[in-house]
Formats: sequence, C-alpha cells, structure tokens
Amino acid sequence: MEVMQFLNRTTLELDTKIHEIYDLLEKLPDNDKLTDYLFIIVRYVMASGAIPEKRLLEHTKRFSGGEEMIGVAAREIREDVLQKEKPYWEKHAKLEYARENLIDVATEAYGPLPDMLHEKIKSIQSLENLRALNRKVIRT
Repeated sequence: MEVMQFLNRTTLELDTKIHEIYDLLEKLPDNDKLTDYLFIIVRYVMASGAIPEKRLLEHTKRFSGGEEMIGVAAREIREDVLQKEKPYWEKHAKLEYARENLIDVATEAYGPLPDMLHEKIKSIQSLENLRALNRKVIRT
C-alpha cells in the first residue's frame, strides 16, 4: 500500500512539474525553440514512463502541434527500442533454428534422441558450436 501511495504522490508531483515547465515554455518568444524544447521534454517523459501518455497528451495539446508531437515521439521511441532489440532477437532466432536443426539432423542419423540430449542441445548458446556439431553429425 505504501508503494502505491508513493507512486501516486510521485506521479502527481511530476504532473505538477510538467505543468509548471509548460507554463514557462509558453513564455518563450521564439516559437521554434519552444517546439524544440517541448519535443525534447515530451520524448524524455514518454521514454521514462513517469507520466501516463494520456495525461502527458492532456498537457501537451495546449500547444500548437502538441498532439502530433506525442505521436511522433511515441513512434521514435518504438523505433529506437526495435533497433536496440533487433540484434538480440535475430541472434536468438538463429540459435533456436540451429538447435532445432541439430536435433532434426541427429534424430534422422541416430533415431530418437534421449531427453537429456535434447536439453543439452537446447542449452548451447554458441552458434558456432551448434554448426560444428551439425557438421559432425552429417559426416558420421
């Protein structure tokens, strides 16, 4: 219960600070700088997840183009995450394919494999080792 109270209080404090920051931004005479600063703030707050997107949208749509800015920031954050995560998932997929291929080739060559061997193959984390074992099975 205390954690929830803390989180609610923290969110409320951040919500108030965002409102104060946006009040200050409205006082900027240079509209281009206002837009730049606003986008940086929106992107940072969205990436941190400190304030729900809907609440941030309520604050941001008081500015011209603010609603679109939320969408652009969300897309950029998703693209960044995808670019950072893509190599991990590609490697994971290659490992999984190599493991399954080794199990299939070994089963074809030697018949049904013991469960323990299945588990050992599934625990191999090196693509090179899996490929070497696959070649070895094919040669025998």
